[in-house]
This record gives sequence, C-alpha cells and structure tokens, in this order.
Amino acid sequence: MDDRLNELAALAELEEWDYHRTETDNQKPILYNYLRYTYQRLTEEEKIVVSDDGQFITRFSHFQKLIGSSSGALGRRRDRQTARPEY
Repeated sequence: MDDRLNELAALAELEEWDYHRTETDNQKPILYNYLRYTYQRLTEEEKIVVSDDGQFITRFSHFQKLIGSSSGALGRRRDRQTARPEY
C-alpha cells in the first residue's frame, strides 16, 4: 500500500501528505484518507459500483444512468490487495 501511495504522491502536484503532530502507522495518511473517503462517497452516490465478488469496479455517467444504458461503462478487474471496500 505504501508503494502505491508514494507513486500517487509523485504524480500529484507538490503537497504535504503527512501529519506533523499525529502519530500514524501509514505513510502519506492525508492522501490515504482522501482516497478512502472519496471512494466511499462515490460508492454512496452510486457513481461507481463494485461487483458482488469485489473484483470489478464500474463507472456510469449520469446520462447512462438516466437512459438505463451501461454501454460505454468502464470496468476493470481489481487485484486482490485493493479489493477491500475501505480503499
């Protein structure tokens, strides 16, 4: 997980992703929490859907949702390390 967070941090604009006064076991806890809560919010807003087995994520546009079409939806298989709902 730390390697992936470091890769994402390297892609982002220069930003402080660590706490200064709080102890944590994770590297880049600010980035980790941002991703976790963004994922949770997108799931609650039904902007992404996770398959029952946790292996696939699908994103629907508002237009596709309104017309009831899933054509053009993006899906990708998640590896087992990232198949946890909290990420």
